[in-house]
Amino acid sequence: MTRLLRIPQAGVSSIVDLIGRLRSQIQPSPQGLQVPWFADHNETLPLVLVVALHVCVWWAVALLLHAPSDIHNDMAEAFSWGRELQWGYYKHPPFWAWIARAWFSIFPATDWAFYLLSVVNSAVGLIGVWAIAGRYVTGARRLAAVVLLELVPFYHLLAFTYNANSIALSVWPWTIYAFIVSFETRRLVPAASFGALAAAAMLSKYFGGVLLVSCLGAAIASPLARAYFRSAAPYVTILVFGACVAPHVAWLLEVSSGPIDYLSTKTEYSFLFVAGKAATVVAGIILQHGFLVVVLVALRRTLGEPAWGLASASPRALIGRPKIRLLAALAVAPVLVTVLVSLLGNVRLSTKFALPLFSLMPLVWIIFDRAKCGFRSMCAVGLSIGLVMGGALLVALPAADLKFKHNHRHFAEPRAIVARQLTELWHAQMASPLRIVAGTESYALATTFYSDDHPSHFIDFSTTRAPWIDNARLSRDGLAIICVSDDKACLDETDRFKSLRTTRVTWSNVFKSFLGSRGKAFSFVVVLVHPGQIFHAPAIDCCTGPLRGERNGLGAGNSSGTAGEAT
Repeated sequence: MTRLLRIPQAGVSSIVDLIGRLRSQIQPSPQGLQVPWFADHNETLPLVLVVALHVCVWWAVALLLHAPSDIHNDMAEAFSWGRELQWGYYKHPPFWAWIARAWFSIFPATDWAFYLLSVVNSAVGLIGVWAIAGRYVTGARRLAAVVLLELVPFYHLLAFTYNANSIALSVWPWTIYAFIVSFETRRLVPAASFGALAAAAMLSKYFGGVLLVSCLGAAIASPLARAYFRSAAPYVTILVFGACVAPHVAWLLEVSSGPIDYLSTKTEYSFLFVAGKAATVVAGIILQHGFLVVVLVALRRTLGEPAWGLASASPRALIGRPKIRLLAALAVAPVLVTVLVSLLGNVRLSTKFALPLFSLMPLVWIIFDRAKCGFRSMCAVGLSIGLVMGGALLVALPAADLKFKHNHRHFAEPRAIVARQLTELWHAQMASPLRIVAGTESYALATTFYSDDHPSHFIDFSTTRAPWIDNARLSRDGLAIICVSDDKACLDETDRFKSLRTTRVTWSNVFKSFLGSRGKAFSFVVVLVHPGQIFHAPAIDCCTGPLRGERNGLGAGNSSGTAGEAT
């Protein structure tokens, strides 16, 4: 027994050495002893809690606020396009639609899953801001750079609609992070990551070019520019970026109508109109940052220098530091470039363009103000965020009810109801799945999402805008058309199918209810074009005009049978 309990001398020495190494890594600090490994986890754990709170609260707010409405057209468009994998679509590049496809390969096609995607998308952006902040500040200051973004609506209320604008909330911060790491280290892996993320930004929406121009400007303005451009890093970035966007560019050169044509329809405004719109958007952005500014000013006056004290270094001295200059340029340049592009390119600005532009502003303020982010100030910020979240939860349902009663076009439209009724009617008439749908845009798009068959959308009856539709598919699968009764352009399209065997139905007084209130009633004309007939689509469509201003319909071949009609 004594021999069993005897510890070899070598083992005792090893234990003593291990304890010595652990003691040497324990650093004294004003807050007490901290082990570096545990300190790292102390930074990560609050972030995890903040992100979890962000997702849970704003997901609940989104569901309550949109309880009476069906998903936004942009969201249905993302779902519809994602099901038709392409290198581009007639309005936008494809990346954001690909993300929707990946998401719904895991989650069911339901409203709650779509709004979860929206808040997760913004949460990924918050984590990206945290990663950027970690290269400049630590501890509470790093966390503050993230949580202060909860005081502006860009990362929650304005992000509930998942579309080509909101995807920038997640893509842009990580692209900036990859650029900073690549610029500072000049290593090849960060350079390649920057190239891939820059391509994701550009392939989400061409507005991503604003970010790329800003990164280039920040690099040129840095004192370290010569070392960066003499390294292999920027050229690896260019090669990776080019390889990622090349398929889209090839697609763009082949199609007769694409995002550039669509963009051209958004530039036909007078300079005074564009300048006025830009001024309005800037004013709106300032107002949306109002609560954040009020909180910061209140904290300064209430808590004083112990919480938000200024350092001796002046802003001029700080901007002279290469790292700080790079960050400041990345924070300011996107805003300036956006306004400049709007004025020079005659592009009408919208607040939704501003979603990703201000993600670095809290971090820049923390650095230039040398905010200490003490315990009291962080508690005050947490209380402010709690008031915002709690207020949103309380107001969301009454606001939804108010919108349902007054916003007839979006909240009261019975799109999900119509989509399911259309599917049932098709099944009853054809005894086969519904494969293709067309008609009034909001209802045709909704059908692709809410119908259990998830049919393809025949956009504007155009094979250019919907290249996944051709004569063979139309002949084999048939077509369901849903038109609002006052949509003359849609009804005119149905006349092109009179020589084919069809079933025509009129639905009247279709409405939905919410919290005991009855919504506006709508009427519809439904035309079911039976499968197994010869369709002739034009060989070339020209669809570069406004969305509903210029159409190319289908000609009908010879068919057996006559047009059937039911009311």
